Amino acid sequence: MLDRGAGRGLGVATREPEGAGALFEAFLELIDARRGKILDGAARCCARDGFHGTLMQDTLSEVGLSAGAVHRCFGGTGDLIAVIAGEVVGGVREAFERAAQLGPPAHSRRADRPREAHPVR
Repeated sequence: MLDRGAGRGLGVATREPEGAGALFEAFLELIDARRGKILDGAARCCARDGFHGTLMQDTLSEVGLSAGAVHRCFGGTGDLIAVIAGEVVGGVREAFERAAQLGPPAHSRRADRPREAHPVR
């Protein structure tokens, strides 16, 4: 549903410290999983209460996390909103791209209707 790997680049360390290896990868996986939980919770709140009716406190209650945990995964509320909006826009773009690949329907009702002349006023 929502992008789980988008955390890399929004205030989360992405360069592996020397010698960390598997531990650092586990840290990134934890952050990505937490981001996914937050994004899914925010999406549920927005679907239920509307975008403008959803407060950050609603999302925190939905996912059972503190404000600090959210801010460790996202730079702030604006970053969280930007990711959600990007996912929505991306979904719409994908739907249009799939429709464009299908091409026009073989039988279009509009094409069968004769064009009526519009009177000039």
